[in-house]
Amino acid sequence: MRILFVIPDGSKIGGCEAYRMMYPARALEMLGEQVAIISYQDMVKMMEDGKNPLLVHDMVVFQRMIVKTEEENRGIRTAVAALRASGIAVVVDYDDDYTNKYRVVCEGNLPDLGVYSAVTVTNKHLANVVRKHGANAVIIKNAIVPDLMDSLRYKRVIKGLSVGLTGSASHQVDWPPAERAILELIDEGLPITGFVSGYIPPSLKGRRGIVTLRDIVPGADRDDFFVDLDNYGGIHANIDILLCPVDPKDKFNWSKSNLKAIEGMASRRPVKNTYGGSCVIATGGDLEIYKDAVIHDKTGLLINNHDSVEEWKAAIRSVAMNVEYRNKLQIAGHQLCMKRFDITKTAQARLATYQELVSQAKKEAGRWEAELAEMEKST
Repeated sequence: MRILFVIPDGSKIGGCEAYRMMYPARALEMLGEQVAIISYQDMVKMMEDGKNPLLVHDMVVFQRMIVKTEEENRGIRTAVAALRASGIAVVVDYDDDYTNKYRVVCEGNLPDLGVYSAVTVTNKHLANVVRKHGANAVIIKNAIVPDLMDSLRYKRVIKGLSVGLTGSASHQVDWPPAERAILELIDEGLPITGFVSGYIPPSLKGRRGIVTLRDIVPGADRDDFFVDLDNYGGIHANIDILLCPVDPKDKFNWSKSNLKAIEGMASRRPVKNTYGGSCVIATGGDLEIYKDAVIHDKTGLLINNHDSVEEWKAAIRSVAMNVEYRNKLQIAGHQLCMKRFDITKTAQARLATYQELVSQAKKEAGRWEAELAEMEKST
């Protein structure tokens, strides 16, 4: 099968592009499929030069398509219909809620999702969101490339037991209860080091017992920066207890995935006579996003009352002071992650989903040829 992945911007390859497009593309290639990746800009340039890179593929997968005008929406709808009339499966992938309903994340709107063969998303809630926009929603969860998260590839810098927060400034409303918990536990004498990377909350800047990337990356001249994807596993190599606080009152967060937790769980390091990952403590309660990975008291800990500093403190203290308990969660979390979220094991299921969509697309080509003719009549 010939599959083309189209990323929004070839000059900005971040975690979303990697986890939703590049890593899956490589995994499918390892299964023997013919896979290519192109940026949206390069695709447009090729078309302007009279070449259409889409028509030679069985499936085209776009990422985070957004339209700014109704004219643009009509143009994309017609272009997608033309591909479908040629028997090509056309998919668009969203890893977050791009409706701008709960948080403005883009300058534009969702296109007409009903014209696509499928809209792939990361969880059930986001699937329901896009279905309201006419989509054939298909859930494809994020998966980990184990080698990239293997702590044994990196040199551990932080000495002693560390409690970590890592993420972008989008978490500034999510983190405060966990921030306070870390600071109060340090003040109370718990032998931990707080480690924060990416976004550095004002409450943690310059505080005793808190280290940042500037402290562990040679030559760094600032606190708030992001490492490249190949070195991202080095952050988790320095985290023993990973906190994943996400405010459930913000409905935007309901469409997020479990990615942060499974990254920590995948961070392989020696634990007892085997391997484990970071010990994960995540928001639970009404928020479902982490519950398929973090099973409370088995593979990690869930915080039912996200706003409770005392609940975060109790959870951190319970694994910081009880090595056996922490090791049990680390080992079980790592094993579950490798069983359910290892991309080498999930790629076959993704391929089966894609094959079904391609098969259906070929059957529906005639219907879309008629649809396209109607569209062209109305323009």
